[in-house]
Amino acid sequence: MSEVLNWLLFILVLGILILIHEMGHFFTARWFGIGVKEFAIGLPPRLFGKKHGDTVYAINAIPVGGYVRLVGEDEAEANTPDSFQVKPPWQRFIVLFAGSATHFILAFLIFFGLSLALGKSVVTDRILVQEVADGGPAQVAGFRAGDEILTVEGRQIDETEAFLEEVGGRAGTPVAVEIRREGATDLTQLTVIPRQNPPAGEGPMGVVITPDVEQQSVTLIEAVQAGFETEVYVVQATFSAVGELVSSIFTQARVPDTVSGPLGIQQELGRARESMGFVGILFLSGLLAANLAVFNLLPFPALDGGRIVPVIFEWITRKRIPPEKESLVHTVGFFLLLLLIVFVTAQDIQRFF
Repeated sequence: MSEVLNWLLFILVLGILILIHEMGHFFTARWFGIGVKEFAIGLPPRLFGKKHGDTVYAINAIPVGGYVRLVGEDEAEANTPDSFQVKPPWQRFIVLFAGSATHFILAFLIFFGLSLALGKSVVTDRILVQEVADGGPAQVAGFRAGDEILTVEGRQIDETEAFLEEVGGRAGTPVAVEIRREGATDLTQLTVIPRQNPPAGEGPMGVVITPDVEQQSVTLIEAVQAGFETEVYVVQATFSAVGELVSSIFTQARVPDTVSGPLGIQQELGRARESMGFVGILFLSGLLAANLAVFNLLPFPALDGGRIVPVIFEWITRKRIPPEKESLVHTVGFFLLLLLIVFVTAQDIQRFF
């Protein structure tokens, strides 16, 4: 049941992202008087289609993309008044860029909204006991999860490094630790004897110590700044991942593990739902929106970026690349993209099992 829910979540999230992207193309094309022949969510074969006015609205079987087919993309319609091809380069640029623009805006709104709703995490100077190992010196001494470390041998402790330094140098000898216990009015003095040869992963005391983190509300301006900074970070990380992808393909003939296809995205959405609920789903949706915005602007045939390059070339040189040649390049690019999706999905399946 959980896996079915994860697949439904995947289809919903990806469907919304595709819909918003294609709406950017659709509405800017209509704004400039460009005819829209088809508005499709998913890739063929078609599952459902209905014509309204001059546009066919369709839902296709493969939920990994979508497209808006404009009048003028076929050479026979290149000279009609509502053709994409007869519009000035700046209008064609806006129509092509609008899909990624909507994703950039959506990602920012998600990050901004989460910052405003959840606030920001602030590390305080309180040092807390997070976990106590069974049978370890800390448990024997009476430590409990939630205790606040105040002093070690009279030295005030306000960071984890100071605590580790004090305890690490006193193995085998009694150490006086002053704590504040939640719900208690008085401070508590405990004596612990750190181990010289502790089990792996437990440390001399058998305790996990972490700084205290508080959530603080933010102002509207701080939320805007946090949303923008998060998006910039995600965009930079996406460019790094794309660079790693290209390098791995050409040097190792493989896709790096950091790149996921539809199955990988479905698995990540499932983990986000199970660990963080709606907040996790929303945050991952923002990540996906920013990722898709960058990916679609890459100067690769069949992607928006690959279609933008000839427009910019024409804008600068006032020379147009023949539409039939451009169409051939995009067709080849489309099949290469499908091949990449299949390759990445095969790797996701291998990781899954």
